Amino acid sequence: MKSILDSPTISGRAFFPRNYDLDEVKLLELSGTTLAYHHTVVDPISLTLLHFHGNGETIADYLNGQFHQFYKLGINIVFMEYRGYGQSFGVPELVAMLDDGEEFVKGLGLSFDRVVAFGRSMGSLYSIELAAR
Repeated sequence: MKSILDSPTISGRAFFPRNYDLDEVKLLELSGTTLAYHHTVVDPISLTLLHFHGNGETIADYLNGQFHQFYKLGINIVFMEYRGYGQSFGVPELVAMLDDGEEFVKGLGLSFDRVVAFGRSMGSLYSIELAAR
């Protein structure tokens, strides 16, 4: 049963998707959609920070920003795009996207014990969900 929180009236007021066209973005097919992401690997055996952006942001806002300090610490970073944002497919829905983080980690072949979930604003919902799983 689909959640009422995924109705266009509610989810449509929670998300503000924007599009962009970046060469640095890759696509990952998940069940039901295809998500854009940017993955920088500094050290293959190090931790990976999985970044969930805010509801009015895209990963394009972060590629040249403050997270580059983590690279100096040897931490890998994945900026994941929500459904309907940037170059991702689909429509953003509050509840339907709760599975995306877990599927995304599996799809990239990352080890859950080596992933640190980080969320900003609305992204905290999805990072907390991933950490709880």
